[in-house]
Amino acid sequence: IIVEHYGADTDVSTNAAVYCYNYAPEALSETKGQWYLPAAGEAYLSYYANNTMINKGLKTLGLTNLGDRHWSSSENYYYTAWIVFANDGGVGVHRKGNYDGYVRCVLAF
Repeated sequence: IIVEHYGADTDVSTNAAVYCYNYAPEALSETKGQWYLPAAGEAYLSYYANNTMINKGLKTLGLTNLGDRHWSSSENYYYTAWIVFANDGGVGVHRKGNYDGYVRCVLAF
């Protein structure tokens, strides 16, 4: 819905949902347009509930840990959105553009 509203060609530096829509790893370029920014509940279940397993897999691949503070597509007001804290399961509302956080695109399957 966010991508439909703003358009797929919106500046990805200011719109995380559009960034995820246009994202595709080089090895999976055919998946462009299938990635999305998860809602707060999806992010909670994905990041916090599976934090240990995800970090173990990332370490095996030689990548950095999942980190904390992940943006979701769930808005609170037009200028705020929900953040999910992967390390402790907390959630909070923060101003868009005024808060550091990760954007983790997910692929539905």
